[in-house]
Amino acid sequence: MTSYLAHGLQIDSEVPLPELMPGSNRAADVHIRYGPVPTALPDPEDSCGFFQASLDALFWAARVKWGLDRPLKVFGRLAIGAILFLFGRVFAVAVIVILRRFIPDASAMAAAAWWWPAALGLLVILGGGLIAWIGQARLTDIMPGSRGARAVGTIFALVAMGASSHFVTPLMLFDPGTGWASLLPFLLAVLSLALLFAFAARTGPPVPHYFTIGPLLLAPLVGLCLMTASPSLLWLMVTSSAVLCLAAWIRHRVAVARGTEEPEPTPDEAAEIDKEKLMKLEQKIPKKL
Repeated sequence: MTSYLAHGLQIDSEVPLPELMPGSNRAADVHIRYGPVPTALPDPEDSCGFFQASLDALFWAARVKWGLDRPLKVFGRLAIGAILFLFGRVFAVAVIVILRRFIPDASAMAAAAWWWPAALGLLVILGGGLIAWIGQARLTDIMPGSRGARAVGTIFALVAMGASSHFVTPLMLFDPGTGWASLLPFLLAVLSLALLFAFAARTGPPVPHYFTIGPLLLAPLVGLCLMTASPSLLWLMVTSSAVLCLAAWIRHRVAVARGTEEPEPTPDEAAEIDKEKLMKLEQKIPKKL
């Protein structure tokens, strides 16, 4: 252990601190040692962002930039992404199986059967992401240090893309020409609506909660356009979702310029607010879908 001097404090540290002045032989005021670190203090007097403080302890969590030099971190994030994508695939199959009980007979008029592709679009684009987000909130009970509940944009995007990929093969088998023409606008519409809904549903700027109305209205229309295999209508959905995203961005920039944007809570505070909100929503979701 090496002694250092900083701001009048004698520091004995196992971690090399070459930027500090050498210390003396007097008793240390601060000890820095390698060892296990708790994920949080039990009863902090104060907390904000990345630190917690109590009467006899200070906990500081530095955000570490991850990259290819941290292969386990990269592998872990890729694995979580793959799990969310596969969950979307499985969720799409489950939705179709459930809706098959209510799908009108093939002889029924199209005007009487419009509701089920609309319901399919709504559930596939937004439903799976919402359930995965609730699951992430539950995960924070097991892993208090997890910030997964705040990665809402990534969660919704991956689950929605996984669910949408289920329809690629039927689209190609139905009509390869129309299928290829419909594939790109379909995926773009799904991705943009899922992201917009995610950032509007989470706590804090830049997208207020009332922007969830747009995706809730457009997602059923995407399902209808997919069933008609109409590339032009799907591109119309892409344009509509792009206009909503642009409107949300402009609103935020104007609010920031005017100084009227509501202050964004810290990640810990926002995650806790989101968790409470999702737990209330989970209680309203029927146990048997």
